[in-house]
Amino acid sequence: TDFLLGNTHELCRLTGRSDWESAVADLLEGGARNLIVKRGHQGAAIRGSGSAGDVPGFSVPANVSVGAGDAFNAGFLFGVHRGLPLERAVLTGNAVAALLVSAKRGVLDAPTGEQVESFLASGA
Repeated sequence: TDFLLGNTHELCRLTGRSDWESAVADLLEGGARNLIVKRGHQGAAIRGSGSAGDVPGFSVPANVSVGAGDAFNAGFLFGVHRGLPLERAVLTGNAVAALLVSAKRGVLDAPTGEQVESFLASGA
């Protein structure tokens, strides 16, 4: 697996572990190359392939939470597809999720690429 994305709860359920860091260790030992751990408003953690780091989230008012994980995945994969460095791809995922949860109508107001770029440029 090149990238395994999941939130802390999902990774713990997948491995039977009670904490996400132990779950990540198990998954890396099992052959996963890069783990992206979604941590909600706290951002995301990157583990694997010699990479370990935390990418902060964005402080936005949360109007909805439905679709936040999928929005993160879409933003992250968009960044990977564009050849962005891993941390920047994760930051892009965080930005897409932040814009989605702060939208009044959630997925009906999913951000455009231009909105994401503007949000990131603003240093929000």
